[in-house]
Amino acid sequence: MNSLPFWLRRPFLLIRDLRLNRRQPKTAILKSIEDPEDFVWSILPHAARTFSPCIILLPRRWALPCAVAYLYCRSLDTCEDLITDAKKRDEALAQIARRVKDLTASPDHSPPSLDLASVKTTDAPTETHRILLEHLDRVDRVFVALPDAVRHLISNLVADMAKGMRWSSSILTQQRGIFADSDQLGRYCRAVLGNPILFTVRLTHLLLLGNPDVSPQTREDAMAVGEFLQLANVTRDIEDDLTRGVAYDPALAELISHQSTSKPRAKKRIAEVRASLMDQALLHAKRYPSLVKSLPLKGFSLTRASAVLMLLFTERYWYGCARRAGRTAPRRSPSGWLLLLKSVPSIFSARAAHRRLAASVSGLGTLA
Repeated sequence: MNSLPFWLRRPFLLIRDLRLNRRQPKTAILKSIEDPEDFVWSILPHAARTFSPCIILLPRRWALPCAVAYLYCRSLDTCEDLITDAKKRDEALAQIARRVKDLTASPDHSPPSLDLASVKTTDAPTETHRILLEHLDRVDRVFVALPDAVRHLISNLVADMAKGMRWSSSILTQQRGIFADSDQLGRYCRAVLGNPILFTVRLTHLLLLGNPDVSPQTREDAMAVGEFLQLANVTRDIEDDLTRGVAYDPALAELISHQSTSKPRAKKRIAEVRASLMDQALLHAKRYPSLVKSLPLKGFSLTRASAVLMLLFTERYWYGCARRAGRTAPRRSPSGWLLLLKSVPSIFSARAAHRRLAASVSGLGTLA
């Protein structure tokens, strides 16, 4: 299918993505894909959840760099999640950042294989993340074929994200798995998802204006949006993270590494923290439309529709999170297909996009 133009491949990729059963991945098939770009598009929906269809919706000039960038970021995230030894985790994070930096400077460079002995998978989905690490050289081959300026943006992203993850790993080790306050948590969120959002904005400026520089206000909006999005991941995974020794709020300290999250008292405490973190996230929701408006997009724009689709996925999540936190919230669980359909008018109209974004932010405001 690589011989087809990307605009023809896109519908097939979207259909496959929205129908994919991530709980039962076909790991043997993933391992056998030798074509680098095929591997990127095949592993992406296993590495990304809502980000995957949003990336596929982008024009090819955006889509392939974003897919590659995301897979490098997922590699960092896998090391953070699946390497329990703090020293080995730090070394792995530094090695991936160094790998991308070296490939940026010298595309003919052959990076050493990653040491995966410390990567402990816990289920079938995390096994696909290990497969990504095992075959990161396939992603490398797509990366080195990208334009030089794009490679530098990706390298900067991976370096900044790795630096942030190494900081958070050190802090969590020192503080026995706990972020002491919302400032530390916010810094972590901005490192792991604020930087990718900023990368996407800078890539858009580079491809449309020839210059990746953005204003300080746009940079801050991107970081705030990253915090808004990453807190969705944090609130979703509270129970799982507790079992691996991580709590994102001091109120959960007593539950770390205990198999007691299903007990009534623990469930009540988790619901309270989940609600508090949701409130922290929703403070940044209004920054999302501002960030989209700042993008130099005009007329027909798949990029604009992709941004709308991301907020629609996030809105759907936060309604579900509100219910999990014990709050009264409308039952909004539309399918991915319906959300994709709702984003289509934004391809043709900036006004339609801004109306949709405003409606989503207004709805989220009722959850606070």
